[in-house]
Amino acid sequence: APLSFACGGGAPPAPPADGETEKYVLCCGGGEEVEMVAMPAPGGRSWSLCVSSQVGCRMGCSFCETGRMGLLRNLSAAEIVAQVALAAHVLGLHVANVIFMGMGEPLDNVDAVVQAIRVLVDPAG
Repeated sequence: APLSFACGGGAPPAPPADGETEKYVLCCGGGEEVEMVAMPAPGGRSWSLCVSSQVGCRMGCSFCETGRMGLLRNLSAAEIVAQVALAAHVLGLHVANVIFMGMGEPLDNVDAVVQAIRVLVDPAG
């Protein structure tokens, strides 16, 4: 799998409690870490998922921890889609909205982001 919850081994994390926002750290195949955040969607039956598009970020915004680490690399479309798959299939969340506001600047990785969106909106996946 392109991403996993098992950064240090052990069991996958629990899904967020009803109505709670939860941040998850995911491990890339090369050992880098990225983050995704699950937030309750309006209406309470589904979730919004904030996904990462890069490991780090080149923008260097002083208020942002990700920007201070610099850009390590772009995520592939498969790694972006894997975040949604992990939320749905491991955490059991019904993901209704995907938000590209995790680690990285999505438009600096536009080809992979657009490909991920195409996969996510395709009924066949």
